Amino acid sequence: KKMEAAIIKLKAVKDEEKVSKAVATIKKLLENIMKDVNNEKFRQIKTNNKVIASKVVPVDGALDLLMAVGFENDGSEILKANGDNLDLQAKRAVVLLDEAFTIPTAHLCTVLTHTQTVRGLYIDDDNKIIGSACLDNSVRIWEASTGSCQKELPQGTGHGRPARSDPGVLCIGMMTKDQELSVISGGRDGLVIHWKPMQEQVIRFLGHGEAVGNGPRPTNAQNVSCVCCASQYDLVITGGWDKTAISWDTIGDAPATRFGVFGAAVNGLCLAYDAAATLNVCGVAACGDGCLYFFEAAKKATMPGQLLPPYRTLDMAAGTVLRAIACSSYLQQDCSLVTASNDGVLRLWNTSQLVRGAALASPQFETPFLYTVAVAANRAAAAGDEGVVTVLQLPSLAVLQRIPMPGPVWSLALSSTFLVCGCEDQLGSFVFSYDPKYKAADFLIANHQAISGAAAQRAKHSVTILNGDAARPAAVRQAVGGGVSMGQGYDFQFPVDLGTGDGELQIQWNNGDDPTDVATRFCLTNRLPTGHVNEIVQFIQQASGQAPAQDSSGGTPIPTNIPAPSVQADMIAQITALGVDEARARDALDRAGWASVEAAVHLLF
Repeated sequence: KKMEAAIIKLKAVKDEEKVSKAVATIKKLLENIMKDVNNEKFRQIKTNNKVIASKVVPVDGALDLLMAVGFENDGSEILKANGDNLDLQAKRAVVLLDEAFTIPTAHLCTVLTHTQTVRGLYIDDDNKIIGSACLDNSVRIWEASTGSCQKELPQGTGHGRPARSDPGVLCIGMMTKDQELSVISGGRDGLVIHWKPMQEQVIRFLGHGEAVGNGPRPTNAQNVSCVCCASQYDLVITGGWDKTAISWDTIGDAPATRFGVFGAAVNGLCLAYDAAATLNVCGVAACGDGCLYFFEAAKKATMPGQLLPPYRTLDMAAGTVLRAIACSSYLQQDCSLVTASNDGVLRLWNTSQLVRGAALASPQFETPFLYTVAVAANRAAAAGDEGVVTVLQLPSLAVLQRIPMPGPVWSLALSSTFLVCGCEDQLGSFVFSYDPKYKAADFLIANHQAISGAAAQRAKHSVTILNGDAARPAAVRQAVGGGVSMGQGYDFQFPVDLGTGDGELQIQWNNGDDPTDVATRFCLTNRLPTGHVNEIVQFIQQASGQAPAQDSSGGTPIPTNIPAPSVQADMIAQITALGVDEARARDALDRAGWASVEAAVHLLF
């Protein structure tokens, strides 16, 4: 107990460099004892020794650990170790230090087979069961160590297909109460399903998508996008595209409590401790308008239809869509919230302000969206369209590991033992383990590396840490966006100002590059409407002395194909009903080629 308490003190020290030096010095002292326990020189530590005095004594918890091993202070400047089993105690302390401070490396363990994109993942508290939610409408639980499917939500009692949208389960959560496992899932059909797999019991709830107040019912507002569960508080909360969160009574039959209305669709939910509001548990909704909304998760409505508003809003990430959020209970109220967003930045917050960010996506990658984030103790993992899973230390956001994947990653689950990555289309979920005993066969690891080759180069991109206001979206674009050539030489490099309010940007290309590819990449990288592509193509051709491409009649360059103005207006209205302003709605439709509202919404949420 004393050793564990000392290590908790060590881990609480903010200065990671000091802790690292203290741990290395302590391990050296203990390893000397393990080699020759009877050597009196190793059984004494002089606290006035220059190394000990500078690297061990000032660090909270360091001397406590040595005392827990068996060293005693007799009032002098010498710690002496007496008694038996000193070598065994030293060995135990080294093992605990390794577990607490060694940088973990995840190795491929197994693959969970799915037929479509995996949008939700969860690992139970015992590291034994993985839950998955898929766009093929399946909800399954798996044995974590082997990848064996244990149960599947029975057809006919699970999720269905909405009338005017594609099917799909978007989120999953699990909790255990009185040794009984509950699986909670939400999908595009508007259903929240409480499944007890061991009892084969299914309870269905419906509530998202209802009109708020006297307003109209938004398009696709029934989508249940996220869920968070906490058995200790008997809480099951879901978030939806209707810009609300709902707390469900899954034990009794009390009516649900609805929170909102938030500024845009809810893309992520978590529960946190809020010291400033003296709340042991609060709900935090991460929304499409870039804001975090805090609400009293345990509060109950006092009358039917009552809507409980948020008590605090943080909007320091305004201007970019927040896609996911997670909370680290390990950090308590200090820098405990982690968000993923469309600008490729992982952000760390406390309950009152933005603390820092990490720009994970390569500036050259066209769509830097981060779709998902997960936390476990003092680690976070994030991933998205780039197909690279980044594991980071909390709260510093130092990178621990970057794992290339065979395609975009839409969901993650992280625990002390496992990291699970849910991929797009039919790629399935890849389970990685921090325990070497679960490491997959060499041929499976080689196959994963082979199919992840494209992302392997992107994984080499160095992550930029952005502190304080530098982590805001406008500052991020300045730090890692279009104006930075990342040290690469170009044949052509010009300033560009399209009058969009983004200021002067930089466009670069080389001889032989396709002008349309260069223009499209430039628009996507700088979040510009692709309607500018033809204008930029003409500029590139003029600047590099190329003849402009013409259509078959010999006229002007072929324009972008967009629908009639009346159709455009209708498509924009469907998206703005979800809480997105008109400019961002039009931009998303531009980037989606005006193919469909669904395609544009896919880019926003």
